[in-house]
Amino acid sequence: KEVIKVQKVITSLLTDFEAQKIQEWGLEIESTSSAKLDLPLLRRSEDNRRLATNFDPALVRLLREVKYFLILGLEVPESVMKIFSSADAFRSWNGSLDLIVNMNNSVLNNLLPVEKP
Repeated sequence: KEVIKVQKVITSLLTDFEAQKIQEWGLEIESTSSAKLDLPLLRRSEDNRRLATNFDPALVRLLREVKYFLILGLEVPESVMKIFSSADAFRSWNGSLDLIVNMNNSVLNNLLPVEKP
């Protein structure tokens, strides 16, 4: 009987701890994700004029975390779900931008010195 009581107490503590960590994660994500979405998607290097995608790795991590939270049946804040609902679009844009950046940089690499801007 005492073991069952201890198990219930530990289970309750773990559930509370899990809920607290998820809430902290949600608050942290809400504060940073909106700022990350406002960043430009492309960057141009000043010295060699090469393009690079600027899709923040923190957003990729956020999308991955939300996916696993949903698989586990955990509750996700509404603001984060709004971002996650566009995950396929973000993935598509990132892939397309990577192709564009690679083509652009390839052209720049193959330019003759007389052709360079």
